[in-house]
Amino acid sequence: NAYFIGNLIPSLLFGVALGNVIMGIPLDQEMWYSGNFFTLLRPYALLVGLTGLFLIVTHAMGYLMIKVEGEPANRAYNILKISNSIFLVLLIIFVFWTHHMFKNLNILYWIIAGIIVLLSVALLLVKGYHFWISTFILLLSWGLIGLVQYPYVIRGIGNTGITIFDHSSSNVTQTAMLVILFVGLPFVFLYTYYSYFVFRGKTTGKEELY
Repeated sequence: NAYFIGNLIPSLLFGVALGNVIMGIPLDQEMWYSGNFFTLLRPYALLVGLTGLFLIVTHAMGYLMIKVEGEPANRAYNILKISNSIFLVLLIIFVFWTHHMFKNLNILYWIIAGIIVLLSVALLLVKGYHFWISTFILLLSWGLIGLVQYPYVIRGIGNTGITIFDHSSSNVTQTAMLVILFVGLPFVFLYTYYSYFVFRGKTTGKEELY
């Protein structure tokens, strides 16, 4: 129970924080947060938190289905169907609510949102490929949020906020980070590939196998 709650709460609060970033938070003239704790628990932020939570559950069950077999895989599939159905409903509410708040969203917003909805429906109808479909849903969801959020890093209530143009790092800093990225990222890919290679295959319950 402690492990479950310890993973549930951060997953939910991460989405709530993201919802506040999208919706906008009260900022003073020096761009410091001027609200309180309950300001962060607005309905839209809670909606984003729940939407993200059920997407995470859907993705986790999709991954579990490729790592186990038999009854555990069937249970994971049943949970996936429930979590994905709830995610689909919350996603539709999120899409229209967000469009109501930001009237200047272009056609690309609806295209990405439509693709996410179709992929979510496919999760309920298609046998297999649940992990990969949910992966594309995750990536497209981040793209949708980025489209809504651009160019703000932190959006304030009204026309205030911190944009990528106003508070970007210097060219020297960005160049240094780019070099670090190109040097370090291959090691991240290699380690990730090695980890997945070592733990490849399904868990069978036999002692001599993973």
